[in-house]
Amino acid sequence: MQFLSGFTKMTKLMQWLFGSLVVLAPWTSIVTAGISVGAGLPVVLAGILSNIILLFPFYVAVVFVVISAFIVIWRTYNFNDCKEAEIELQRQIEEAKADLLLKGFVFD
Repeated sequence: MQFLSGFTKMTKLMQWLFGSLVVLAPWTSIVTAGISVGAGLPVVLAGILSNIILLFPFYVAVVFVVISAFIVIWRTYNFNDCKEAEIELQRQIEEAKADLLLKGFVFD
C-alpha cells in the first residue's frame, strides 16, 4: 500500500481524541437540536430517549469509574507474592540492623 507510506501510526492521544470526536459530535448535534430525536415515536418514548441522550456523558463517566475500580481491585487481589524478594528483603533488614548495632544504635 504505497499511498499509505507517508502516514505515521496514531498515538494513544490521537486515538482518544478521535474516539471522543466520534462520540461527542453526534451527541452535541442532538443536544443542540441539530438532529431530531424521536421523530415518529410516541411522545413518552421520545422524552425518555432525549433524557438518555442528554445524560449520556454522565453514564459514560459512571461506567468508566466502575470499570477502573474493578480493574484496580482485581489486580490488587491477584497480586502475586514473590518469596525470593521477601527473603532478600529480610536478609537486607537483618544486615542493616547488625550494621546499626555495630555503630552504637540501640533498638527498643
